[in-house]
Amino acid sequence: MSLLWRAVAAEPGARPWSAALRGTEEWLSFPARLPSTDEGLWFSAEFELALRITSRSRIRRQSAASEVRTRVVEFSGHVARTFSVADFGLAEAEVSRRLLEDEIVHDPEIAFGSIAVRVTADPEDIELVKLRERCGPRSTIQAEEHRSQMRHLQRLTEDVYSDPAVALRWWFDRNPERVHDLATAAGQLRLVLDEVKNDTIPGVEAAGTAVSELLSGLDHRDRALVIDRLSLLLSGFGRRDLAKRLMEEGEEEEEGTTRGGPR
Repeated sequence: MSLLWRAVAAEPGARPWSAALRGTEEWLSFPARLPSTDEGLWFSAEFELALRITSRSRIRRQSAASEVRTRVVEFSGHVARTFSVADFGLAEAEVSRRLLEDEIVHDPEIAFGSIAVRVTADPEDIELVKLRERCGPRSTIQAEEHRSQMRHLQRLTEDVYSDPAVALRWWFDRNPERVHDLATAAGQLRLVLDEVKNDTIPGVEAAGTAVSELLSGLDHRDRALVIDRLSLLLSGFGRRDLAKRLMEEGEEEEEGTTRGGPR
């Protein structure tokens, strides 16, 4: 917590106020909470102001003091909200400077004699901000590392393990000193490639399986109609051989059903 107090005279080198003017002095001392750039976190501020108020009216002096207090808190909050609670010292310096240099109250009867400001922040809030600063970039880096690893795995699957010869050359290129283990590595890579091949159903095989399952679930009339439409579709793509094959397989299946059916 900062213990720095800033007290600056409005006019450099000005002497203390004379006894004749002491009747117009108004001293204000009050705390306030100021917003920060960190969402949900606030500064704690304490102000001490010395005012010169021309009016001798007690009501006018009270009104002027209330006006000054409101304007000081609003103005200080506007300045402080550009700082993090971890930078409360910088926030204090900037609030003090701006209060002294800027015209806060536009009233000819009110003048500032001196201003003292102390800005602090809760230690737990400061630690929270530092934790956010550490965890934010760290989580971004970890996410990017994970994406990079997945891209590397995809490249291995598509470029290396798609061909046994390429996979073996890839392994030997990274382990040239283990030439005696080449046969063992070839066997292990073959097992890996077999597993990948078994886990992946080729598109053509999957399509054939889907057509077979569709035809097997239809009755005689619907099956013949579907075979005719598929044959027409295949012929339209220039594959009369596949259309003929489909028709022959359909006829063979129909004959087998007829022979094996009830008489």
